[in-house]
Amino acid sequence: MKKKLLVIAVLLFFLVPLISGCVPIELPTRIMVNGGGWIETPGSMQPAMEETGNIGKATFGFTFDMYDIVWESGIVTSYKVKGHLTYVDHVTGEKIIGPITGVITEEPGGITGTYGDDGTFRFTPMAGNNPKDPDYFEIYITSGEYNCYTNYGMLMGGNIKAVSFY
Repeated sequence: MKKKLLVIAVLLFFLVPLISGCVPIELPTRIMVNGGGWIETPGSMQPAMEETGNIGKATFGFTFDMYDIVWESGIVTSYKVKGHLTYVDHVTGEKIIGPITGVITEEPGGITGTYGDDGTFRFTPMAGNNPKDPDYFEIYITSGEYNCYTNYGMLMGGNIKAVSFY
């Protein structure tokens, strides 16, 4: 669902001028998405954190290309993805550094990748609809050393953006 929201946000960026009759545009076959920043970490609600007033941070940075994008009736049905993610939870110690690869279809699930010897992760970045809306990031570790770890939230600092290429 979150992946679809990212795709919808990217599509709106390109389709609004077309629908409004401004300038006909070509649908992109390649989109680069990158971002970085921090969100609060699940460990930030620990009593020690509450007593000190410190907010626990989880920092991240990523870049990936969506390419070979397939459009059907103005909707993305599949694309390939290649890139890199770095994510560090500074309270609980999870550290995910790994490549992002694969072919994504319209099935829900976000962007996937691998880390360590046998770990896999899935994350969903979403840019706000306009500059004043906050960006959103979520990550789920689906196997490996940090299996079942999850974190999500509005960015407290940083940003997420998409740039298209034709």
